[in-house]
Amino acid sequence: MSTSAWRKSTTRSKSGIKRRRLPEDRRAQIMEAAKQLFYGRGFETTTTYDIAHRARVSKRTLYEHFASKREILSALISETSSRMGEPVEMEQPTDRKQFLEALRRFGRTFLEELCDPEKIAMYRLAVMSSGKPGPVAQELLVSGRRRVAETVGRLFGAAAQMGLVDPKAIPTLVPVYFYVLIGQLQIDLMLGLEKKPQPQALRARVDEAVTVIEKFLITRA
Repeated sequence: MSTSAWRKSTTRSKSGIKRRRLPEDRRAQIMEAAKQLFYGRGFETTTTYDIAHRARVSKRTLYEHFASKREILSALISETSSRMGEPVEMEQPTDRKQFLEALRRFGRTFLEELCDPEKIAMYRLAVMSSGKPGPVAQELLVSGRRRVAETVGRLFGAAAQMGLVDPKAIPTLVPVYFYVLIGQLQIDLMLGLEKKPQPQALRARVDEAVTVIEKFLITRA
């Protein structure tokens, strides 16, 4: 085989590999393009045509991966929310020490994700909608805030089964944990009044939140 023929054969082979990977790559391209447009223009003013054009795919290809613009938004928010809940979902605590450590692990990961510029941009996008809650706010509630709260709720549920927490107190303790953990940080970041805290400052927030919850734990004889 000549050198030119070998090169053509190699190119066709590489192209074949690219074609097999293309569906996954295109989905990622579409999500990235949508994210950039949502942050830059807003959700309402961005069209599926805009997204397809930015992603360099046809609208037909876009609809092969996503049924609607709302579905793309849901996928973006769900992706971030899943990262927030991973530490708790990996392992449930079996004693007091593990419960408190799980709260710390979750808190550290949660704050890191919450302070991420892309996450802050998503929340800014939600509050830009005036009047009744728009699609972004609704998706953040369903795929974001509620999912994370439920994850932590299951963690407290495990603590209740061990007799560490009064089950009736869980609906109060979960919001208290998040309130101490977040405070005004999220609002200040959204308004540009504060930059992302250093790791040491984030750890201090986590320790404070865990200390507050520890005071509510039932002392077992």
